[in-house]
Amino acid sequence: YMSDPNSRYSPLTIEDPNKALEKYKVWEIITEDSQLKCFAKFSFQNFSFAFAFLSQIAMISEELNHHAELWNLYNTVTIKIYTHETKSISKIDLVFIEKVSEVYSSYK
Repeated sequence: YMSDPNSRYSPLTIEDPNKALEKYKVWEIITEDSQLKCFAKFSFQNFSFAFAFLSQIAMISEELNHHAELWNLYNTVTIKIYTHETKSISKIDLVFIEKVSEVYSSYK
C-alpha cells in the first residue's frame, strides 16, 4: 500500500492535512508519540445527540474499514485518527474527516 501514491494509505506531508483541514474548523493536527494525528472535539445539546453521532461515526468507520479512537463524555465526542499502517496522516483519514464533518453539520 505504501508504494502506490494513489493508495488510500498514501501518507501526506504536514502541509497537505493542514491545508485540507482549513475548511473543517473543529479539526486540528496534533503530534502524539512522534506521530501526526487528526484530532477533534464535538459538542452536542445532550448525551442522546452525542451518542447518536457516535453511532454514525461507527457506521462510517465500518464503511471505510478505517477506525478512529473515540471517546464520549456526556455531551461531547472526541476523535483522534491517523493511519496505523503508515504511522501518519493519509488520504483515508481525510475521507473519514470529510464524512464525519458532513454528519456533524446535520446537528447544528
